[in-house]
Amino acid sequence: MNIFLLGSLILGMYCFAEDSHCLFQDLALVEEINCNIQDELPFFYNSSFVVGYLNMPSARFPKSGDLAFGISSTPPYWIFGANFAVFSRIELSANYRVFRGVEETNFGREGFGDDADRIGNVKFGIMVPEDGLPTLPSFAYGLDDFIGTKRFSSQYFVATQ
Repeated sequence: MNIFLLGSLILGMYCFAEDSHCLFQDLALVEEINCNIQDELPFFYNSSFVVGYLNMPSARFPKSGDLAFGISSTPPYWIFGANFAVFSRIELSANYRVFRGVEETNFGREGFGDDADRIGNVKFGIMVPEDGLPTLPSFAYGLDDFIGTKRFSSQYFVATQ
């Protein structure tokens, strides 16, 4: 009887050994996918304090609740800005842009100095890596300078891999 049980056990282990190997391969694949989803590259704020590169936005977003302040010198402007990630898919930013050497038309001659503009920007995430499709690029839609004098008003769709 013991020989029968031992033989059955060895035969069962031999028959299912390939399945256990597949299980470990599947677990390794799941771990790799999770690492790719969790992988975070550093991101940068562009000159308008929207996540992007130089003057171009990207489809990446800061974490929900992140708040950033900064100053940018992009001749002929001084840009004072703030960025707030309301949710993981909504990014708001506000800028106060000073035009260096450009006198304000109404009150500049009376000592009020350089011209300035207040700017509001918003970006909405359409598809982000957290959606479970890490091989596809992220997509976002944004409005730059939708509030204020709208001197720099623009809309954009952007994709980032």
